[in-house]
Amino acid sequence: MNIIESLQAELLQANCDVISALRKARVISHKLNLSEFEKWTIKELNGYNDTDTYPIYRKNITGKIKYFNPYHGWCPVLFNSTEQEKNLSTREYKDSIPKIVDLLNNATGTLTMSFPPEIIDAIWAESMTGPMETYLILDKSTLKDITEQVKNKILDWVLILDDKGIIGNEVSFSDAEKTKARNDPQIINYTTNIYGNVEGTQIQQGTNSSNQEL
Repeated sequence: MNIIESLQAELLQANCDVISALRKARVISHKLNLSEFEKWTIKELNGYNDTDTYPIYRKNITGKIKYFNPYHGWCPVLFNSTEQEKNLSTREYKDSIPKIVDLLNNATGTLTMSFPPEIIDAIWAESMTGPMETYLILDKSTLKDITEQVKNKILDWVLILDDKGIIGNEVSFSDAEKTKARNDPQIINYTTNIYGNVEGTQIQQGTNSSNQEL
């Protein structure tokens, strides 16, 4: 089985290890000198910075803004403006795939995204009680969808390589295959399917690293 068929077979498994698939995709893209796709795999494996361009599936991540009351548990924050609530409830998600997988496998409580102090102060500016512990509460399915989108992007990519006759052997590719990959517009421009239109990208305010709250 060649390296492309091997990755296809792995991606078709119901229990596909998305981290392993990303690492194999990185190896393939590196050997084919497909730098843009390799950069994407590295970002997914290591996480994104606040100044990075985010893939489509990592944008507009939504949740519920709640604060933790020691007597009543998680309570919804009531906003005077639906626009403010919408803006703060919609974020970009930067955590690496390994961290997402760890959260999905081990989370037994509530998945949260924290806000920086200045945003929390703004949320509670008109409250008599003062700032409370406030988070964006995420559903596990939101994070699961990110891992599924990553697997789909890799599968689409290796199918294109296969269609173009770029299949390699167990660990490498011929010079002809490397040349074909570097000169095929569909392969070279594939990352536009991942990032979409990057014009006017808006970085949401605040830290968007996720955590587990018991």
